[in-house]
Amino acid sequence: MTQLALHRLLSFTTTLLLSLSGASAQAAVCRASPTGTGDGSTWAQAAPLPAALADAACTEIWLAQGSYSQAADAEGFRIARNLALYGGFMGTESTLAERPAPVNASATVLDGENQRRVLRLDGTTPGGHITASTVIDGLSIARGHAAMDAGGGLLCHGPCSPRITHVVFSGNFAAGGGGAIFNRAMSMAPASPTISHSTFSGNRASSGGAIANFAPGAIASPAISHSTFHDNHAATHGGAIYSNGGHLGNSSPVITHSTFSGNTAQEGGALYSLGGGGGISMPQVIASIFWGNTTTTGPQISDIIEASTTVSHSIVEGGFAGTGNLALDPQLGPLQDNGGPTLTRMPGATGSAIDAVDCAATGATTDQRGAARPQGSQCDIGAVERRLGSYPLNVGITGHGTVAGGPAPCAATTTATCAFTYTDEGAPLHVTLAATPGTGQAFAGWGGACTGTGATCTVAIDGARSVSARFAPTAGPGPGGAQPIPTLGGGALALLGALLGLLALRRRV
Repeated sequence: MTQLALHRLLSFTTTLLLSLSGASAQAAVCRASPTGTGDGSTWAQAAPLPAALADAACTEIWLAQGSYSQAADAEGFRIARNLALYGGFMGTESTLAERPAPVNASATVLDGENQRRVLRLDGTTPGGHITASTVIDGLSIARGHAAMDAGGGLLCHGPCSPRITHVVFSGNFAAGGGGAIFNRAMSMAPASPTISHSTFSGNRASSGGAIANFAPGAIASPAISHSTFHDNHAATHGGAIYSNGGHLGNSSPVITHSTFSGNTAQEGGALYSLGGGGGISMPQVIASIFWGNTTTTGPQISDIIEASTTVSHSIVEGGFAGTGNLALDPQLGPLQDNGGPTLTRMPGATGSAIDAVDCAATGATTDQRGAARPQGSQCDIGAVERRLGSYPLNVGITGHGTVAGGPAPCAATTTATCAFTYTDEGAPLHVTLAATPGTGQAFAGWGGACTGTGATCTVAIDGARSVSARFAPTAGPGPGGAQPIPTLGGGALALLGALLGLLALRRRV
């Protein structure tokens, strides 16, 4: 091989390697913003959300903070294949882990503008079933309007069983069922989402003010945990949740560690379940609160025709038969920011929810906000685990720099340790610390309850916490300075190996 041919081979291989590693880095993740006009490959080239949803190459979509109302018609934004939709990005992140934590679900809003449904998930298209591989996380679905249909916020058209977490559903309306979510199972295929750490407030519908499950000949049985349902309204049945398993269907939601308050309906102020026609509805409720829900007729948890709701280890105003149930006031606070991604209602320190259920009976390790369970001898009933007592935060610094974010800055020129105290729920649940290096210094990384090398770190003050921040002298340029090491994918490495073999053969010849 001539020198010219060898040079051309090297040039071609280098170009191919760069193209392979670039493609592997950009193929899955697409970035979108409310004003985006690009292809989603970078934040500078952020795409409009409808284009990212329509692009089959986008298996993970990152949403910059802001309001999205670009949907073209009454169906709203459409998801017709499995993908992950994450909100809450600042627009500078290069990894999902760099997204602000805890994510602020109210900072990224999919807005129906009181004119259209917000989001349609359709598992009946050639894109395949919507499974748990579809994730909706860290955003709000607001002001959806289904004037002639169901599911004002989100229509989950079976087969449809996504994972919905850290989402706020607020101010959505449906003339039919499910002001926030309508789960429509189809032809033996389930529409059973997993919903967790979310808040439903101010949603309205004919039935199922927040959620309606419809399962003719199929299954519509969502799993709901660590979520709050407040001030939702149904004109007829199920102020918060309506479940219809009639006509050979099964609609049997499982509800764990959730709080229902201020919901209203003609029947079933909180829950209304209906079977019949060879179908069943048998919801299971565990470690949840039902307080302040009102109804014109009958109890706040209502079962009709082949329906039977099982309630255990819960607080139900007026009482409800079942293992470990209570009828004492949980002393709920207002719906407000108690820390975490979504608004919650805090149980009172002397209310009936505190330390009232064995954590082993529920399997819970965190509450809706992300606070650790238990805080006392047992878990609290409901969506929120109240912190009791005082917790220290110790911040240690090595090098020259400052850590802000605590009650006072912590600074050092060599080493220092600062101690702060946070008392129960009067203080923030999460504290965001920010590291600023001194002159001639660079931030080297966190330790203890914080990890990584980002300038900020959020730590949950739900127990005693210690954090360390390391600063080091800035390394100058030159042979001794650290240089980045490029990385290649498997295909690129194989091609590089073949090239090295060719060069070795050339030398032997």
